[in-house]
Amino acid sequence: MAQAEGFDGRMEPGISAEDYLYADLGIDPGRLGCQHLDANQLLFYDKPVDASGYLVIWQAGVAGNCSIARPGQGAAYRALPVEVLERHDPRDHAVIGYRGATLPIDPPRIRHLRLGDLPGIGIPADETLVLPPAVPLRRRAARAERLAQLQAAGDGNANGPSAPAARIGGCAR
Repeated sequence: MAQAEGFDGRMEPGISAEDYLYADLGIDPGRLGCQHLDANQLLFYDKPVDASGYLVIWQAGVAGNCSIARPGQGAAYRALPVEVLERHDPRDHAVIGYRGATLPIDPPRIRHLRLGDLPGIGIPADETLVLPPAVPLRRRAARAERLAQLQAAGDGNANGPSAPAARIGGCAR
């Protein structure tokens, strides 16, 4: 963004809020998948939501707020993301309200909530919402079988035919 505005700038690697979220909540994003959206992306854009993986909604407390002049949101605003999410998740679906620690001596704030309760509770601007998977992953049986065939035939990769196809990429037969 800085470069687009004519400033010198470059991105450096570091520990992110996402990394803290995974560690504090014990989420392995590679196991079931993890989708990240800003709350306003969820509201204003037709982004497909994958209910078989984790959904992380950043800046949930300011959903629908397009102005820094209004710091908080009322229940009607908090209902908007719920309306979108109800297409994929039941109202009683678990939601985690998360705010990472800002000092090394502070614990993270972790609240266990229900999707349908969100409009009636306060969501601070710095809180991230995490929805665990609502449905199981759907297995591509034909693709898994094709992989097993390739492995059995010894496709020439370094693993050769001795690598069990059932374990490649976390595939369980």
